[in-house]
Amino acid sequence: MRPWLIIPVKSLANGKSRLAPVLSARGRRRLNERLLRRVLATAARFPGVGRTAVVSRCQETLTVAERYGATALREPRRRGLNAAATSALRRVRARGAAAVIVAACDLPRLRARDLRAVARAGARLVGGLLLCPDTSGTGTNALYLAAGTVMRFRFGRASLRGHLREARRRGLPVRLHRSARIAADIDTPAQWRRWRRERQRPARARVREWSRAESLPAEQAATAARAAVKKRRSGAEKAAG
Repeated sequence: MRPWLIIPVKSLANGKSRLAPVLSARGRRRLNERLLRRVLATAARFPGVGRTAVVSRCQETLTVAERYGATALREPRRRGLNAAATSALRRVRARGAAAVIVAACDLPRLRARDLRAVARAGARLVGGLLLCPDTSGTGTNALYLAAGTVMRFRFGRASLRGHLREARRRGLPVRLHRSARIAADIDTPAQWRRWRRERQRPARARVREWSRAESLPAEQAATAARAAVKKRRSGAEKAAG
């Protein structure tokens, strides 16, 4: 059975305050909405908008979620990301959800196949949770909770360590799932600049970088590279003829 996906969102207007040195308030709001729309479009492919919930106190955020067909959950009280995720987990399980993925809303490289990979890896767990670290190896950009698993979320500073400690405290089996695209969020000016540079490069160059970043198995990436070289040589020979 497909998992549910929960996407906690602070707000479109106030999110990404750490990007103030490089983006105006208007620019940050536009970026936040763009990232939210991007992750919702990905969720439409997997696990589907019928199994996707956005939790926020921001009405603009909830309106965007509803336009995409996702479930919009108003955060009951302004108590932070962990309380919002906990509230959303309780409410989607009341709707019949079993396994659940909680993912950050600022993952511009996220694809449906990344979420499918998390679901497949999580399904092999007997209870417990799967953690997807960020690029620094200290944060948690996504996690998978097996059916029936209950725990306190520890999003925030050093959240990966916090989630590992919480799992051990509860005696839950836990595994790490490393994904280059899930790990790549936008929190700092340096990450924003890298994302901008990446967007300006041709799509083929971005695919090559993702392959080097382990988005493809090494043998598959090598095979794809050889095929691309062969195709270019063939095209050059035909043009010369």
